[in-house]
Amino acid sequence: MSSRHPIQALLAHPGIWQGRRQAAGSRPVLPTGFPELDAALGGGWPLGEVNELLVPEWGLGEFRLLLPALARLSRAPAPAGWLLFADPPYCPYAPGLRGAGLDLSRLLVLRSNGRNALLWSIEQSLESYCFSAILAFCGAADRVALRRLRLAAAASACWLVLLRSERRHRQRSPAGLRLRLATAADGRLQLDILKQRGGRPRRLLLDC
Repeated sequence: MSSRHPIQALLAHPGIWQGRRQAAGSRPVLPTGFPELDAALGGGWPLGEVNELLVPEWGLGEFRLLLPALARLSRAPAPAGWLLFADPPYCPYAPGLRGAGLDLSRLLVLRSNGRNALLWSIEQSLESYCFSAILAFCGAADRVALRRLRLAAAASACWLVLLRSERRHRQRSPAGLRLRLATAADGRLQLDILKQRGGRPRRLLLDC
């Protein structure tokens, strides 16, 4: 007679998520371009999920962190989707993006007429299945709106990044991944992983 408890067979089912087990390989990911960050995230940026990036001020290094993955997506062969920057706080610098390897012919920039219009536009863009990445600079967003985005992202397998003020780090969020940026004393980019599915909080210092 086997001594294996029936619960072990249940826990082996791939549909059961366990908080103490890193779910590497069980979900689609996009390599970040930084090996140490890929290792911490179980392979890369989670796709079909809300990735929340909290920044104390714009221009701190958020684009340096995101550009390697954006460039990778922009060079993917057809029928890969568009890249969308939604409500960026400043005009994207085209020569700099091109120099980082971004194919600008795949990039769209959206300007909305306020928070509700922005959130509606993001949700509609996800549901269109036309985008491989959406970077949205959004301020206040209630939990209902964030849950709607989470559901839309899960259905689309899009890389969705919500860039928000660091002041909102205490706000509860349904995002699967929450990161906080800062500048370390030595000038490197300090990245605090506040929340991730199947992983644990930790701090990384990146040269980027």
